[in-house]
Amino acid sequence: VVPKEHWDQYAPTENISLPLHEAAPEGMPPIAFTYELDGMANMEAFNVSYPVPYPAASTAFPANFTKTLRRGYYAAVSFTDSNIGLMMKALKDHGVYDNTIIALIGDHGWQLGEHNVWGKHTNFELGTRVPLIIKAPGKTPGFSNSLVESVDLYPTIAKLAGLPFPDDVDGVDLTPIMDDNSKVINDAVFSEYPRCPPNVTEPWGDKTSCVHTAKQNFTVMGYSVRTDEWRYTTWMWWDGVNLVGDFSRPPVGEELYSHAGDTEDDFNTFENVNVVNVPANQQVVKDMRSRVEKQWKKN
Repeated sequence: VVPKEHWDQYAPTENISLPLHEAAPEGMPPIAFTYELDGMANMEAFNVSYPVPYPAASTAFPANFTKTLRRGYYAAVSFTDSNIGLMMKALKDHGVYDNTIIALIGDHGWQLGEHNVWGKHTNFELGTRVPLIIKAPGKTPGFSNSLVESVDLYPTIAKLAGLPFPDDVDGVDLTPIMDDNSKVINDAVFSEYPRCPPNVTEPWGDKTSCVHTAKQNFTVMGYSVRTDEWRYTTWMWWDGVNLVGDFSRPPVGEELYSHAGDTEDDFNTFENVNVVNVPANQQVVKDMRSRVEKQWKKN
C-alpha cells in the first residue's frame, strides 16, 4: 500500500508502457521459467484475478491489468525514494550527514511482465540485478558499469569505516571503483536459484518456489554467471547430501544470452533469445561452464 500522491504521479494508467516481450526467451529450457508468483498460482488485484502467466505470450495478463500492476510498482518505488529522502533530511537536521556512510541495496530484482514473468524467482538479468548506491564521506558522486556483487557490500563498508574484516568474508572491497569508475574488480559475478518440481519434464506443475521445500529436497539448482558481454546459466541436478549441484550428470538445461552493447538502460532489449546451441558460441559456453565449476563444484 502506498500513499495516493505517489499513485497519482503515474496517472493515467493508460500511459504506462507494456513490456515489449511478454513471452519467455526463444529456446529457453522450461526449467528456467517460474510458473508461480511467490508460491501463488494466481495474481489478484483490484477485485480481479488471473492465472500467473506461462511462457507463451497468449497467457500474458490483459494489457490494462499489466499497466495497473506496473503503475503500482512504480508508485511503491517512488514512495521508497521519498522515505529515503526523509531519512537523509533527518541526518542533516542532526548534523551527522557529512560523516555518515549510507548504503542502499536490494535483495533481489523483479520482473514486471518481461519474459511473461512476474516476480523474482529467476536467474534472468531482471531477477538478479539489484540497485547498489553508496554515499560516503570524501567520495565524489559518480556511476560505474563495473560488475559487482551483493557480497561486496560488507568489505566495502568496513573499508570506508576504517574497520578490518575477516579473511573468510566473501566479497571484495569496491572503494577503488568509487575513486575511479573505470576500474574493473570483478570479471564475472554469480547468482543461483533452485527449482523443486517432482518432474523436470513438467516443471509448470511446481507452485512452491522452493520456499517451503527443505534444501535437501531441491530438484535442480540454477547456477548463473554474468560477464561484461554474456549471461550463462546451467540447471544442474541437485545433490541433497552435499548440498551442491551434481556435476557428474548432464545439466537439465542451459542458457546463454548475449549482452554485447548493453548500456543497462533498456530492460526489454536483452535475454530474449537463448544462443547456447549456436556453433559460434561453443567456446564461450565452454569457458562459462568452467567458471561455474570453479565457483560451485565440490571435489
